[in-house]
Amino acid sequence: MNSCCCSADVDNVSDLVITTVQRARKPHACCECGGEIVVGQPYEIAKSLFDGHWSTYKTCTVCVAIRDDLCPCGYYWGELREVILECLGFDYTTDPSGWPE
Repeated sequence: MNSCCCSADVDNVSDLVITTVQRARKPHACCECGGEIVVGQPYEIAKSLFDGHWSTYKTCTVCVAIRDDLCPCGYYWGELREVILECLGFDYTTDPSGWPE
């Protein structure tokens, strides 16, 4: 598979990140693709402390797999769709021409 090594700015990283996998007890929106995380579906929840402020990011398992495979050098939550479009030239959420067969 193509690799998109889109490293995050090392001077702009979180002070603390706590990441867990949970099962949804209510619907959520994925911070990457915007798709629905349905009740009962596992998802990643990341809590990040940056500059004294906490942020929470909920990511569906599909986007986690894409991110882990294509962005091993680092990433910013909520920017996966734009990064894949920039690096690989297609929108993985809507453009089936870039999907593996």
